[in-house]
Amino acid sequence: MYLLGKVQVLYQDESLDPVFLCGSNVEQTGRKTRPLESHVSFHLWWVWSFVTYATHATVSSHFVRQTRPVSTANVVLLPNLSVPTILSRTLKQGFRRLTKDLNYTLGRVLQVAEALQYLHNDAIPGAVVLHRDVRPDNIGLGHGDVVKMFDFGLSKAIAKGHSLVGEAGSLRYAAPEVSMALPHGDKADVYSWALLAWAVASGSTPFEGIGRSAFYSRVAIGGERPEVDPSWPRAFKTLLKDCWSGDPALRPDIAEVVVRMKAILHVSP
Repeated sequence: MYLLGKVQVLYQDESLDPVFLCGSNVEQTGRKTRPLESHVSFHLWWVWSFVTYATHATVSSHFVRQTRPVSTANVVLLPNLSVPTILSRTLKQGFRRLTKDLNYTLGRVLQVAEALQYLHNDAIPGAVVLHRDVRPDNIGLGHGDVVKMFDFGLSKAIAKGHSLVGEAGSLRYAAPEVSMALPHGDKADVYSWALLAWAVASGSTPFEGIGRSAFYSRVAIGGERPEVDPSWPRAFKTLLKDCWSGDPALRPDIAEVVVRMKAILHVSP
């Protein structure tokens, strides 16, 4: 299996034909794994797994022949490229620019929500893909400042209606149920999206200066949340508060988040 960057095999289908990818940071990690797809739809750079051969040279020699049949718009082939060359900067690095124009900022966080909507609802039929590490460091801005989500190292695919148990991701962006290693599902990504949206809009880091032990007592258990800017649109402030509710059942799903963000930005569905 060949992987590009920090990615993880979430799902395998042995009926798929092999695809080869050559990249400057490709490493051999296994054998006899059938490929999935590399998505760019809905603001995702999603590099999955590839059939392994004995040497990198063998993969290179097969690259052109094996990838010629791939023509779908949802597949991108990236020969001799690595993630940093595609993603010019992350949202974290772009805070200073982003916070100058709130509508621009909200447009970027809408794109993050659209990427999550694709993961939760469309990526794998009958399953939900949880990113589990939604934070500014894992969101890039490509050409035209189009948002690209990456780093699927902690991602998992689960059957709809099921849940996972265990900690994952950055503590300050993790939902309470995740930070306390309780069962969690797609609503955990919704919580993380809200913290990311707040961070990008405010230009600040959530819960900065709070230590790990205090985080559990004040945030995960006590329900402390960042203070929203009173100048932000009322609907946006309400959405953030809904999304970072301590009760996952009270959070909207990501599809509703997308609808509400488009209404805030007056974007046609």
